[in-house]
Amino acid sequence: MEFIKKQWKWIASILLILLIGYGYWRYTKQEEFYKRVKNLMEIGIFEEREFEDIEFETTNTVYNTANKDFYDEVVQVGLREMSMDSIVVSIKQITQSSKDNFDIDTELRAHILPNGSRGNNYVIWIDDMGRFESIVVLSHELIHLSQYQNKELIIEEDGIVWKRIKFTYQDISYMDYRTRPWERDAFNKEKTLRFKIQDILYGDN
Repeated sequence: MEFIKKQWKWIASILLILLIGYGYWRYTKQEEFYKRVKNLMEIGIFEEREFEDIEFETTNTVYNTANKDFYDEVVQVGLREMSMDSIVVSIKQITQSSKDNFDIDTELRAHILPNGSRGNNYVIWIDDMGRFESIVVLSHELIHLSQYQNKELIIEEDGIVWKRIKFTYQDISYMDYRTRPWERDAFNKEKTLRFKIQDILYGDN
């Protein structure tokens, strides 16, 4: 009986390692693609298309004080596609000091947090980027917004609660950024939202 238990523990450990490895590989491939597109844009091979002019009624409010005026279009469309209602989002330019405060093993391009005690108010800090990259990055942050809004992800003074499981900040410091469960969830869901936003803003549907 003890032998069988040990075998199951080994099998479970191997499966967990394989799952983490697959998540890391998938994220790495995605990052490589975004970097290639960014490099092509910088040397002028890949030219960004302008967004379509769209108008729609919404109960959401987006304040954009960042360097690019199209960020708010991406956020507004994303909120609508996620069926979000009465959400207030402030978009601000990210600073180097903000980047330095986060313990992640990749370059921080954007970050979202609840803003104050109101449950429907959020702030997104974002780096300089073009239209295509902003759709990718903001789609990820909007999935986090949804996590906050649905109370799946809760920020507490001494840690983070994800789907009722508490992670202290010390726990999180030992976790690879890509394997944190709320990040895995966002990476898994961002692509669907990204394609919806692209179709609308580029007029591909």
